[in-house]
Amino acid sequence: MEMWKPIPGYEGYYEVSNLGRVRSLRGGKLLKLNGVRYIHVALQIDGVREDRSVHKLVLAAFVGPCPIGMLALHRDDVKKNNVLSNLRYGTAEDNCADATKNGARRRGPWLPVGHEDRVKDLARFGVSATQIGAYLNINRGIVPRILKGELYGHR
Repeated sequence: MEMWKPIPGYEGYYEVSNLGRVRSLRGGKLLKLNGVRYIHVALQIDGVREDRSVHKLVLAAFVGPCPIGMLALHRDDVKKNNVLSNLRYGTAEDNCADATKNGARRRGPWLPVGHEDRVKDLARFGVSATQIGAYLNINRGIVPRILKGELYGHR
């Protein structure tokens, strides 16, 4: 069931729902949500416009202000899932732990065993770092580091 609460600092102007939707109380329309990575919404009072992250608005309205030293986190690491049950306040360490648990942050070696030699062989034949990265399914940014002799197969 969708519930609505006033957005702190915008009381009487805007509300946010526990499903991550935002509406204007002046006209009753749902606001357009924007964003590539995180969802943002444009709020405006007296001609002053502010872009705000929807996940932070949901938490502020339903849980309260963000405690000092804490962040607004997505439990499932899907940055566009702004449903209240998916949001919480936590530390940067909590965020990393969630990302690791959800598979959004890879742990372990940067390269499979033997890939360092393959990178060097391909570079010797004139293959670019971008092509090597695509071929071996690795980040092209580490190719030059491998070629300089830095060890990236083990952390």
